[in-house]
Amino acid sequence: MPSTSSPPDPIPTGEAITAAFAGRRVAVLGGLGFIGSAAVLRLIELGAQVTVVDGLLEGFGGDRHNLPETLPDGEIHIVDVREDGLEEILAGAEVVINTVGQVSHQRSITDPIGDLEANCRAQIHILEACRRISPPVVVYAGTRQIYGRAPELPITEAVPAAPVDINGVNKYTGEEYHRIYHEVHGLPTVRLRLTNTYGPRQSLEVGSSQGVVPTFIRRALHGEPLRVYGHGRQRRDITHVDDVIGAILAVASTSETNGHVYNLGSDRPISVGVLAEAIAAETGVQMEYIAYPDELKSIEIGDSWSSYDRLQLATGWRPRVGFASGIAATIEFYRRHPEYWRGG
Repeated sequence: MPSTSSPPDPIPTGEAITAAFAGRRVAVLGGLGFIGSAAVLRLIELGAQVTVVDGLLEGFGGDRHNLPETLPDGEIHIVDVREDGLEEILAGAEVVINTVGQVSHQRSITDPIGDLEANCRAQIHILEACRRISPPVVVYAGTRQIYGRAPELPITEAVPAAPVDINGVNKYTGEEYHRIYHEVHGLPTVRLRLTNTYGPRQSLEVGSSQGVVPTFIRRALHGEPLRVYGHGRQRRDITHVDDVIGAILAVASTSETNGHVYNLGSDRPISVGVLAEAIAAETGVQMEYIAYPDELKSIEIGDSWSSYDRLQLATGWRPRVGFASGIAATIEFYRRHPEYWRGG
């Protein structure tokens, strides 16, 4: 008996992704931030009509330098997503890319209420607005940090969440909100678990705590030695922002991904020591190994890298930016744009 179900969407190719976004209305929340602005610039290249929403809240990574003052066939709204009016701004969006959040683990310990606001309350406001406008897809940029200390490697999506800090708990809650809105309200959401994203336009400000890569780069650009905590042999996935944007656009290009969660990952985990060595060699600074500060020791996760097999099977995605070339290009970007780190 022949099947009466619709055939699955084809795996998106470069041409299919271009066609999927040309002329489409896309809203990017957190669009003046690191990942959000990279998404906006790529969408402009693809011919999309882009609406940017960002509150430019202090310490959250948003930077007006990340995008031009005006967008071709688009607009920028400086609005906190928790304020009234988000629904009207998003009306008509065919794709919503949600990069809103607070990513600093240390900051979540010192300001747990602020972390709750950014990673939970703000997400409910976003999802309520999306529920009312019913866009065809909402892509949520989450984190692998929800896994905590990996019970097995590589980490698959079947590994239970066991975060080790407030940030991980709240980020997992925000992710779960997106699942619930899909299952209860029928809102098509896709959840991505990003891991150690780096690249141009990432905040290097002290206190923003955007990750180990920008921390090392900031110190190197200031001529300071790179501080590696512990033995430095702990291995992690390092993912270039261009690959992250590729994953976001890929899952937004096929309805087969709706309702699912996907890990991103790398082809070769890099130890923190090797990462520091590469940045030190590129900038001519020294390295030093020091003991973990007490406030970080309890949330250290050790070795951690993820399998991206599920994402590759669904979309064909795989990381394409090599570690050495990605690090070199990122450092060169900051050398050409000192406004991102001088005084930071």
